[in-house]
Amino acid sequence: MDLLLIRHGQPERQELADGDVADPPLTDLGRQQAVAVADLLADENVTHIAASPLRRARETAAPSAARLGIDVSYDPRLEELGHGGASYIPNEQAVASDDKWAEYEADPLFMFDHHGGFDVFRHRVVSAFDDLVASHRGQTVAVFSHGGVMGTYIMSIVGYDWPFTLQNDYCGLTRVRAASSGFRSVQSVNETLHVRGLMATRSVR
Repeated sequence: MDLLLIRHGQPERQELADGDVADPPLTDLGRQQAVAVADLLADENVTHIAASPLRRARETAAPSAARLGIDVSYDPRLEELGHGGASYIPNEQAVASDDKWAEYEADPLFMFDHHGGFDVFRHRVVSAFDDLVASHRGQTVAVFSHGGVMGTYIMSIVGYDWPFTLQNDYCGLTRVRAASSGFRSVQSVNETLHVRGLMATRSVR
């Protein structure tokens, strides 16, 4: 079967009071990116759509679900690492912020602490995809999730323990061929032609 992994569109920055949990919506650009994904998936013979229940993933999946007439199944195992804090800063803004980016560069794996560590997070993510493979044999499944989820899953396939090696752009598409026998093959990584002209501006240090 074929897994189509799609990162969510560009989200808004959200900073809330302590005790609240950030769950930002998409920006106007992010919503345009989501529509572009729906146009792409119209020709992919998708039979099932799964998504993270976080708002940015739900809103990205919505145009595709409407276009294809498919209900979305939500799986909390597809939620992004670090979810649960009071703030969410998009990557391109974090790179431009010395204090936030310095914290990340000093210890990127700290973001897994909320999930019990990297090994626990990886097991959670891989089990979510394994269940999709087992229950949708011979089908094409679109999965809307997050950069950390996608990076962790792809690196688990290639046998590498560093989840940040592959960075997917907003609404970038990664293809995986998967068999119920356990065989996995990465067919492509971070396809972005469908969002050409809709890419977020990157900040470079």
